[in-house]
Amino acid sequence: MDTLATPYRLGSGALLPLPLARYLPRLPAGALREWLNIHVPPGAWLLDPLGLHPQVALEAAQAGYRVLVACNHPLLAFLLQSLAAGTGGDAFRKALAALLTTRRGDQRLEPYLLGLYQTTCPRCQAAVPAEGYLWQRGALQPHARLLHCPHCGEQGEFTLTPEDQAILQSIGAAPLHRARALSRLGAETDNATRAAAENLLRLYPPRALTVLFTLLNRIEGPGLTPEQRTWLHALLIPLLDRGTALWPWPQTPLRPRLTQPPPTFIEVNLVRALDEVLALWSTVTAPVPLTLWPALPPPEGGICLFRGRMRTLAAQPDLPPFGAVLAVLTRPSAAFWGLSTLWSAWLWGEDAARPLLGLLNPRAAAWNWLANALHHALRPLTRRVRPETPLWLMADELTPAAALAVLLGAHTAGWEMQALAYDPEAPALQATWQVRTAPLPTPTDNPKPCLHQALQRHLSERAEPADYLPLYLEGILALRAQGYLPARVEDIPPGYAGRLQALVNDVLADTTTFTRLHARAEGESGPRWGLTAPPPPEPLPLADRAEKAVVGYLLNHPLVTTVEVEQAVRQAFPGLITPRRALLQAILTSYAQEVAAGADQWQLRPQDQPNQRRRDLQAVAHALRHLGTRLGYEVEGDNPLLWRHAQSGEVRYAFYLLASAMVWRFLAAPHPQAHHHVLVLPGSRAGLLAYKMQRDPRLAATLQRGWHVLKFRHLHRMAGQSDLGHDLWEALLDSDPPLWRETAQMSMF
Repeated sequence: MDTLATPYRLGSGALLPLPLARYLPRLPAGALREWLNIHVPPGAWLLDPLGLHPQVALEAAQAGYRVLVACNHPLLAFLLQSLAAGTGGDAFRKALAALLTTRRGDQRLEPYLLGLYQTTCPRCQAAVPAEGYLWQRGALQPHARLLHCPHCGEQGEFTLTPEDQAILQSIGAAPLHRARALSRLGAETDNATRAAAENLLRLYPPRALTVLFTLLNRIEGPGLTPEQRTWLHALLIPLLDRGTALWPWPQTPLRPRLTQPPPTFIEVNLVRALDEVLALWSTVTAPVPLTLWPALPPPEGGICLFRGRMRTLAAQPDLPPFGAVLAVLTRPSAAFWGLSTLWSAWLWGEDAARPLLGLLNPRAAAWNWLANALHHALRPLTRRVRPETPLWLMADELTPAAALAVLLGAHTAGWEMQALAYDPEAPALQATWQVRTAPLPTPTDNPKPCLHQALQRHLSERAEPADYLPLYLEGILALRAQGYLPARVEDIPPGYAGRLQALVNDVLADTTTFTRLHARAEGESGPRWGLTAPPPPEPLPLADRAEKAVVGYLLNHPLVTTVEVEQAVRQAFPGLITPRRALLQAILTSYAQEVAAGADQWQLRPQDQPNQRRRDLQAVAHALRHLGTRLGYEVEGDNPLLWRHAQSGEVRYAFYLLASAMVWRFLAAPHPQAHHHVLVLPGSRAGLLAYKMQRDPRLAATLQRGWHVLKFRHLHRMAGQSDLGHDLWEALLDSDPPLWRETAQMSMF
């Protein structure tokens, strides 16, 4: 793995607020541009063979590249075209106003729709629109309403009134809308597809379906220009998602993967949600030139969209020479694939949805489907690009099976990995590939020794326990390098992912080499695996090395952001040993302070400046020498500083003085004669040490075997007590233990 390791690119660390962002790969803004700046000269042609994220083409085109995108998904292609158009918020607002002022009977459309959400304020009895309704999964009606009264200020969650129930019962068009929703898929839809569509329709409460199809009917009616219909379709796409039952209450950042509602979900007021959708589309940047194949964008940068599969595009004559291939994807979501098929049919009819009908099958979210889809997108390119042309492949929300599918998809398509970056948060990988020119190695019969060696090597390099996924990936990469992975997609046997994971688990079950532990730290809890043998003094654990890297960065940069710190650490620890963000946050808050609350501008604390810490260590050493003499010990040494019994000559205490929480160098090589070992460190380091103990059970177990932790301030307090004797010293030594206090997580994604 060492030769492949490269830092994960974070860009600005922010995710763009795009429509349907919760279903798209979490590609940090600027990450792709960083990679392009290194590997591809400006003005070159790029190819996106998947078209699964509009940001790929938009960001590259804005950086001065020309991007050819193959996209067979009508909804994603429409999002790309709409975002590239750069339509301002005024155009959307005027189109929406034109829609909402149309008539429904004797009233305008907007008050009719708002009336479906009308409720009564429990305090002032005014008629107000509900902000939403709370449902239990499987219930026939909501159990509560959410409101914020503009008249008296009352807000919160309240039980339904008889009037609320009457409005819900009066929605008589819902069955008609359900029938129409199914009919848009086409009359020739087979029974399995229709059953899958009916199951998806159950995700829509009756009121939401009524509002959405009322809007759809009006958009298709007379009185609107073609441009207005296009803008209204763009507004409607996020609203179609907002109307589903896939929004948990209380709200969480979890992204929907399955087509089952959460135990409690919110039905939002879709008329009010239109304001959110307007704000979302108002953030669109300046227009980006976009053409449809075979017309080409200008040389200074732009997008060429091919509406079809990559294998069809690869057969086209006169393709431009590509400087790089860009493939960005996420773990398949049954919710998105199924719903986007319905939405495409509702917006543009059965012809648009026909290529997607297979996505209604739940197997479209399986790992082997992903491997096959990626293989078929990348395989034709091996004959259309130069051997040195790089492929940048990013995939997020990985599980072991999804990670295997991504790697096998590219591997069986004839690509050879050149570099791998790993983000433990998403989790995600960014890998660079080139067309394979050398034959694959011939493996031996038994892959277990290869796996055993790879996992042991990874844990030795990390020098601390690891999560399962980086270990699994390390094993897969070792199997790939030795020729154990299937060379052709046809050679992948049924159940291969399960059998491979069982093989990795079998290797980890060897307790003579590996041991299973459980971490319980904030942001880093769960099972971990470490080496059974006691670790050597070197290398230091990853947590200690990360601490050293963060402190070094703070010393060399007077003012930093969390993204800058994380980028520096990822540069120092690339590939599969990249540390988690929670650890970096714990280190940062231990050493640095924010210039202003919420500003994300950090600087080293004055007390942690090197000169000040040297003075602190000198003062601590002086206090220990003075205190040891008072208690009748012979004091000798510097670090460790020893208290030796005057009569027996035994070393009663060994004090290890440090300004950091990098304690392993002392734990691994303690003074061999000391009865008690005492780590002496600043109070601001004690919390960091406590966090390290929670994330590394091995460290916690070692410290519990005869070690004490003494904070600078506690030592000075004890040294100032005139009545301090042996008994009181022993009683007070552990009276101020290190404790971890939760801090706010880095809010980057």
